[in-house]
Amino acid sequence: MIRWALHARAASRRSRRTLAKGLRGVASPRVARLLSPQRLSETPPTLPVATQFRAPYQSPPVPAAPAAFAVSSAPFSVRAGSVSAVAAPRSRSSPSASAFSAIPASARFSTVNRAPSAPSSLPAASYLAAASSAISLSVSTASANSAASAASAATPALVPISTVLVANRGEIACRVMRTLKRLAIRSVAVYSDADRDALHVRSADVAFRVGPAAARESYLRGDAILDIAERCGAQAIHPGYGFLSENAAFAAACQQRGVEFIGPPPSAIQAMGDKSAAKELMTSAGVPVVPGYHGEDQSEGFLEEEARCIGYPILIKATQGGGGKGMRIVHDPQDFLASLAGAAREAAAAFGNGRVLLERYIQRPRHIEVQVFADKHGNAVHLFERDCSVQRRHQKIIEEAPAPGISPEFRRQICAAAVDAAKAVGYVGAGTVEFILDCDSNEFFFMEMNTRLQVEHPVTEMVTGQDLVEWQVRVARGEPLPLNQEDVRLTGHAFEARVYAENVPRGFLPAAGPLLYLRTPEPSACVRVETGVQEGDDVSTFYDPMIAKLVVSAPNRSEALQRLRQSLGQYEVAGVPTNLALLQAVACHAGFEHADVDTHFVQRHYDELMTSPLASAGRGGLD
Repeated sequence: MIRWALHARAASRRSRRTLAKGLRGVASPRVARLLSPQRLSETPPTLPVATQFRAPYQSPPVPAAPAAFAVSSAPFSVRAGSVSAVAAPRSRSSPSASAFSAIPASARFSTVNRAPSAPSSLPAASYLAAASSAISLSVSTASANSAASAASAATPALVPISTVLVANRGEIACRVMRTLKRLAIRSVAVYSDADRDALHVRSADVAFRVGPAAARESYLRGDAILDIAERCGAQAIHPGYGFLSENAAFAAACQQRGVEFIGPPPSAIQAMGDKSAAKELMTSAGVPVVPGYHGEDQSEGFLEEEARCIGYPILIKATQGGGGKGMRIVHDPQDFLASLAGAAREAAAAFGNGRVLLERYIQRPRHIEVQVFADKHGNAVHLFERDCSVQRRHQKIIEEAPAPGISPEFRRQICAAAVDAAKAVGYVGAGTVEFILDCDSNEFFFMEMNTRLQVEHPVTEMVTGQDLVEWQVRVARGEPLPLNQEDVRLTGHAFEARVYAENVPRGFLPAAGPLLYLRTPEPSACVRVETGVQEGDDVSTFYDPMIAKLVVSAPNRSEALQRLRQSLGQYEVAGVPTNLALLQAVACHAGFEHADVDTHFVQRHYDELMTSPLASAGRGGLD
């Protein structure tokens, strides 16, 4: 079966029929039906990059393949109106003239071929070290407030942005490019060898090779990305999420090279990147934090005594990073030292820093986060909250907005705390302040701040009618926020479900392989499919295995949940195992229907979810 699957990549219908003939003997009945000659003879519709939602969301067709170039990170020079580059050994059609019709002549460029130069020998670590020198490693409340006051007093000049380099891949790159196209801003893609024919490359106006498949040699090469930005005349870089989006050194390097980083200042990224320092800063700003220890002393004996004072159960958490790495829950004091060593070791391996913090472990927590936005004039607003409590392995799989079951007063308090958190660090741009809600005491505590556009931002867009990527671009230009706080409206309810290529029964192990068959729900004003792949593409082993984000909305939670169930039922994938069955089982669970959830929901109901009729039928490739 594996041998058959390997031959399916970018196959024609004839080869897919041959593949189906071989698979039908070993695949599940559902997959065999999907790969039947009748289904394979159908002309598959173009997979929507996204759907229309109110005025901002025009869903353009996938554009023709852009011009693509291979570049090295060697020194280069830029002449007015031209960029030195190396033509890639591939066939790509050039962008149509209409793609640049709205771009000022001064911002356009032509290519001049030259001989390939040797790759730069400057290691990424040296580049990051050099850039880090421009960042203050400690941000006090006083300096942050001073920066905010200065920003309010001054009137920044508008930054002309006609070309934006999107330093990312996959669905978020496609999502950003959609808004750039609507704003008549030229988009520049970067791609690794593994993404040579990826959808985000085809969606951009121009594309440049940035390196080999491994992320550390491509999408994490800030020096190479900045070289490309200068070569193509990009005035700004949008980092998306992940990769370099929360890298303070890269944001500082952008400033040094005169390129606008569409995100917060390096000082804010640095302040919120260290969880211990961030919690101390939040305490100074009056934002509630979970009782615990966030200090410098990392000796075993001291931390063991602090844990005893805080009280068990206790949570050991890495001060840097996220995604559940470097995290341990300790119920018995006798297990503390072993758990501490394991958490520190895992944190050092994942983030290069083994420091940890201790917190009181909240046994029935909900994950509530608030979308905030701030501009360069000192203004800051919130766009209400999201509930992201449904998680597996500390990673979100279903999000919704607004959070169900909270009072208007609670919403006012938690949103006000989020705005205070943003102001405390002199924040600019899109950010998400994450809180943990104790279901037993109804108290909320600051957890961390994500200094970037969040993966789940579409649910906020659905209930506010705002395009958050457009907000990012306008703020980066130096414009004030598009809306005052009193003008931000909350309307209806929205859900987002993350569709992953993963083997759920085997501990949610990431999966990879060709998407032999892919059908999505019909796009509408209340159904969006945010994706970076199409039928025939591969889910790569090099990157996150998310296939798409399915986003739905309705006037109320009940109708939105029904729409989510229907849309999940219409989603069909063959070629890789997915979590679609799990998502449907969660959406149909009585506890989820009544919003009786916390971050342990999937773990607590795992056996029940896996034995539901949906899961046992092998829906979405679980069998």
